[in-house]
Amino acid sequence: MLLLITAVAGLNACQSDSKTYPTNTINTLSKLNDTGMTSYTQELPFRLISNPNHPTALTPNLDINAPGQDADRGKDASSDATNNDGSAGFKFTKLDASGTALINQSVNYSTETWQCVKDEITGLTWEVKTLSGLQKKDYSYSWYNPDENSNGGHAGDIGENIENCSDIANCNTKEYIDAINSLNNGKGLCNVNQWRLPLREELRSLIDYSVAAGPMIDTSFFPNTVDTDTWTSQTAFYQADSLDGSQAWEVHFDLGKSESHNKSSSSVAVRLVH
Repeated sequence: MLLLITAVAGLNACQSDSKTYPTNTINTLSKLNDTGMTSYTQELPFRLISNPNHPTALTPNLDINAPGQDADRGKDASSDATNNDGSAGFKFTKLDASGTALINQSVNYSTETWQCVKDEITGLTWEVKTLSGLQKKDYSYSWYNPDENSNGGHAGDIGENIENCSDIANCNTKEYIDAINSLNNGKGLCNVNQWRLPLREELRSLIDYSVAAGPMIDTSFFPNTVDTDTWTSQTAFYQADSLDGSQAWEVHFDLGKSESHNKSSSSVAVRLVH
């Protein structure tokens, strides 16, 4: 029997009953980052073998190799995976306020600040958080997008509470994006005025899964990062109470996983991309 599988290019909606929910899920990444995992144990995962002294029991065989794990594969396992341009498997470039690469890429942030970081693997450029001002690391926002073509049928919340981000009138993602794009007399951050919220897979590409404590990201390139939930641009439709479009995906930089929050939540951080 021949099984035919048809791929539909550019599909960006999911169908449930008679309603169509646009999800804005087209992946812009042509290449993915590796995970950053470079070590593993031969004890876990282990193969269970029968114990001849106790036929009903299973004993872990600690002497076998465990090939094929993530640490054996990909760029982070290759010989050129150094930490000079990012933790193993990652390749970043520090950019100044004009969007130009710093001459000294090994400089410490306390000595010379940089405003953006280009990911040389994915091709994406990311904002760098600051200790104060508009891009302050501790600020959080509600999810708001009035564009009916990309908000999943729910605009979110305008976030009138200004306690979370004192540099804009309303603490929502749209006003923050507009403020970043308006910097430098409209030239924008790092000479770019087309900043946006990342897609879920774009944001997840920054996660370094080898980090056991603290923000799961290379802080030598992304200083001032708080290990908290961070918004994506995508509306979430995956459970009964999210089918009205009132939830959006976010990525946890403390746990490395992705879940959704109600768009009205004002406790989620933002890291913009272009």
